[in-house]
Amino acid sequence: MADQIQFQVNLPAKSAPDVVSREFTIVMGEGEPDVRTLNGEALIVEGLEGDQDTTVELSLVDIDDGGNRSEASTATGVLTDTVAPPTPGTLAIQIIGETHPEPEPEPEPDPEPEPEPEPEPEPEPEPEPEPEPEPDPEP
Repeated sequence: MADQIQFQVNLPAKSAPDVVSREFTIVMGEGEPDVRTLNGEALIVEGLEGDQDTTVELSLVDIDDGGNRSEASTATGVLTDTVAPPTPGTLAIQIIGETHPEPEPEPEPDPEPEPEPEPEPEPEPEPEPEPEPEPDPEP
């Protein structure tokens, strides 16, 4: 079943001051004409409803105090759904639990640098042997 479109028809002001009534006719789709007699001052036809995407044919005839009828003013339209749905309800965040991540391992400390080897002390030079005393020359 198609959605029902609610609508109203806005009428023009009466065509002459001596208009006492108006004949409004509406045909929806292939349906039978719905003829309504309105007060001569009527400017709106309310409470109308029809299937979405149905073609609607309208006509309006003004009738004066002498019973004379005007030419019909006509219009055709389609009951197109142009009404947006209402705003959705309020969004909500619901906390449903908690997790505990594994702690990150602490980084390994940098190894202590190897101590530089101490330079070996240079050996002290051996003292040069003292020359042997020369024998005294013989006389």
